[in-house]
Amino acid sequence: ATDKLTKYFNAENGITATITVTETNFSSDNTKVTVKKDNVGTEISADNLGWTTDTSNPDVHTATYHITEEGAYELKVESTDKAKNNSTVTESLVVDKTDPVISVSYTPEKSNEENGVKYFKEKGGTTATITIIDTNFTSDNTTVTVNGNTVDKNDVNWTDWEKDTSKTNVYTAKYKFSEEGAYE
Repeated sequence: ATDKLTKYFNAENGITATITVTETNFSSDNTKVTVKKDNVGTEISADNLGWTTDTSNPDVHTATYHITEEGAYELKVESTDKAKNNSTVTESLVVDKTDPVISVSYTPEKSNEENGVKYFKEKGGTTATITIIDTNFTSDNTTVTVNGNTVDKNDVNWTDWEKDTSKTNVYTAKYKFSEEGAYE
């Protein structure tokens, strides 16, 4: 038997997992689907998934399962044919509909602000601390720009992302503005 688990992601509508079992001697009675959300498992009756058989290829059997709630999921499909041959597929996926929360603070703090522009007068420069709160943060999907240029992790003014070990899902990085000038 060959099992194939395909996932489709849509932030607004969740994820639809399409479960395909290609097997001549398929029986939904011998197919078990388990969904774990945040490490808590629930076995789903395979009969309740509404299996369909492909009319052009009667060896292909398909069912779908829709996940709408946010969380980390493990989807496990185990199928045994009538000859007792079996196969198992496990997929890990995440539904995340929450935008990251981003804030920027400065050290030392600004000395003046006019029309939304912050002014700093420290001779040693000022440091921007960028804080992101997000369950599924990854620095690979995060871009910081200064004056229209992407900050490279090798930039001497940049300190790379660090996880705040005292808080859940909080990440910070710093950029030092050491030269006088206007920055965006």
